[in-house]
Amino acid sequence: MKLLLLTQGRELSPWLPFLAARGHTFTVLPLANHRKAWWLAQRLVACSRARGHDLVIIEDQLLPGAPVWLERCLGLLCGRPLVYWVNPARRLGSLPPCHGLVVDPRFEHEFSTLDIPVYTLPPVLDRVGLQDPQASLQGYTIGWPLHGNRTETWPWLGPILEEVAKTFAIQLVLLGGQDQLKASFPIDHQASPGRNDAHYAKLDLIMAPGGPEVDVEQERVLLRCMAAGLPVVASGRSGELVEQARAGYGADDDPSWLFGLRKLLGDVETRRVLGDNGRAWVRFNRTRVLFASPLIDFLEKCAGGPT
Repeated sequence: MKLLLLTQGRELSPWLPFLAARGHTFTVLPLANHRKAWWLAQRLVACSRARGHDLVIIEDQLLPGAPVWLERCLGLLCGRPLVYWVNPARRLGSLPPCHGLVVDPRFEHEFSTLDIPVYTLPPVLDRVGLQDPQASLQGYTIGWPLHGNRTETWPWLGPILEEVAKTFAIQLVLLGGQDQLKASFPIDHQASPGRNDAHYAKLDLIMAPGGPEVDVEQERVLLRCMAAGLPVVASGRSGELVEQARAGYGADDDPSWLFGLRKLLGDVETRRVLGDNGRAWVRFNRTRVLFASPLIDFLEKCAGGPT
């Protein structure tokens, strides 16, 4: 199968070695999103090159404000089977005619009624961390993965930590966030776990407040922490994932947060066992290699079978 990939590189690139291993060839056409005229020229060039390919894949994170008619025209001009790697921000009505969609779990329900093959791709990691966490030198260090600031969560979670601090000497470390009072590790949540092992190794456990809705970015961060062998206390959908993996404790009210934190802080063997459970769960459920084959099978089906 010969593929033409229109991409900015972030989503599609990690899958290219798996396509090559299956004997498929591909042409990557990088697309910019900074000027509409330049974007249109690139798309037209892509359409002219699509004729010699079995399948065109568009990573649809390129120009959110593009007119619907333009998307539809360019999609038809390709003249080949077309798969969209759907941008979560895209409205359903603006999708051009296509032969398949790759979506993340947040928006699977929005496409379930379409008469188009849909492949749901959850957050995955390239590999799991290999470095075991080390005991903290002074007290216990709790990691708190953040996106943005802590203002929404701190009013109710702060008193819980203060209560725990009456029994245990703890330090709160914000992962990927900025804070004026506590330390912050410069963790890149998009990087492979190995690049952050030195930071993860300084932590004893992870605290992951979550909401009732699926948050793919938060889930990806949580997976990276679990892959590093760190036990977790989490709420909402994050708590459901943690309990499924037996990697820590779900916590949906103050008593359960206190129980989970005290249990992990007070028992090093429990921290080790739950951390190992989380790492094993990620290895056998959410590594990229596990999803490569079914994803490529899906693309082959959209193209009309392997060629």
